[in-house]
This record gives sequence, structure tokens and C-alpha cells, in this order.
Amino acid sequence: MRETDIYTASLGRQANLYKRLAALLAEATAALGRDNGTAGACIEHAVKLLPGVAREDAEQEARKIETGGLASWQKARLERHVAANLSERLLTSDLASLAQLSTGHFARAFKASLGVSPRAYINEQRIAAAKAMMLSTDMALSEIALASGLTDQAHFCRAFKRSVGSTPAAWRRRHREGLATASHACSQGSILSLGA
Repeated sequence: MRETDIYTASLGRQANLYKRLAALLAEATAALGRDNGTAGACIEHAVKLLPGVAREDAEQEARKIETGGLASWQKARLERHVAANLSERLLTSDLASLAQLSTGHFARAFKASLGVSPRAYINEQRIAAAKAMMLSTDMALSEIALASGLTDQAHFCRAFKRSVGSTPAAWRRRHREGLATASHACSQGSILSLGA
């Protein structure tokens, strides 16, 4: 049996496990409140399947490394470098040099290890950094764009909307309101617990 056939068969088994877990959890959810015995049995069965899912995930991870992924030191070095240099121009060729690989081999190994291209990974990290800045600072979106390594606010807005599904300003408003509500509820809970 060829390696690709083994890999495809493994993915099929894993997909079946996930489908079975989803079906069991859906059945448990539907039974909650009207038949707690059935709900409990479904959840128990789902829990018994979890070691199989974990084993499949571990096997798939091991195959990634065997099939040309990055070594752990390369992955760690690249993650540190990208995190430290998000505001700078990050070229795939520079990252390949850092990993001591040719550009073509690096791109394939990177995708095998992280599941996305180097460019997509960098964009994900930039959006994550921008989200953190939007929640923790009052910086203008144009400043956040530059600090995240995006060329300007328009580029930032396009990239953010493509990744998250809303504009940065709308996301910031929605999440800040959520934080304020949660913070208010926590402070009210602590005041109530002090009074009790």
C-alpha cells in the first residue's frame, strides 16, 4: 500500500470518528431535559471515542514530520522571528534562510507543519496582534495597522475583514462592549458577594 493510500485511509477513519462524535453530541443535546438517561449515555459513548480521536491526531502529526515538515527547532525559531518582527517586511526567502532551507522546500515544509502558507501565517499573526492592540489600547486604527506590519489603514481594513468577517472598528466596538459588560458583571458579582 502506498503512503498516500495509508494517509487517505487514516483521514477517512478520523473523519468517521469526528462524524460519530458530532452525531452523539447532537443526540445528547436533543435529549437533554426530556430524556437525561439517553443524553448521559450519548455523552459517555462520545467520551469513550475521544482516545481514538487523540490517537488519530497524534498519528497524523507524526506523518506530517515524516513527510517533510519543519523540525521543531526550525518551527520555534520561525515563530519567534515572526512574532518579534511583525511590524517589519517579512519575506518568505528570509524565513527560508532562517530555517536553512531553499525557498521552495521551505514553503512546502512550512505548510506541512503549520497547515498554511508562510504568507497566510504571517497575516494571521498580524491580525491577532492587531486584535490584541485594539482591545488593550486606544491607538488609532492607522497606528495599529503600521504596528502590525500592514502598509496602511485601508490595507489593514481589507485584510482584517477578509480574515475576521467584519471591519476593525466594528470588531473593536463589539468586543470592547463585551469586555465592559463582563467586567461590570464581575464587579457586580463581587459587590453582591461582599454584601452577602
